[in-house]
Amino acid sequence: MDERGESREVSVRDLADLQGVPQEYLAKVFTQLAKMEEALDQQTILDLGRRVGRKAAAEFGGQVTGWLSERKEQRTSPAGEIQTISAVQVQD
Repeated sequence: MDERGESREVSVRDLADLQGVPQEYLAKVFTQLAKMEEALDQQTILDLGRRVGRKAAAEFGGQVTGWLSERKEQRTSPAGEIQTISAVQVQD
């Protein structure tokens, strides 16, 4: 991305040189990322949310709802106030 926020084409070789990693390694990483991207294209956010909901602890849904409500309230609080995010201990 350039200084104006526009995308630019760059080769794997250039990126590997920039990061100081072997070109072959970076090529493998990008190949794996492309496969993950294809898999994610087959899922919707709703599908992922439902899957997490089925596997999560029973209290998780309530904790997420509470956290989202707190975030919404904090975003709408008057300017200048100190905003904090409370941490919640999640048990396995």
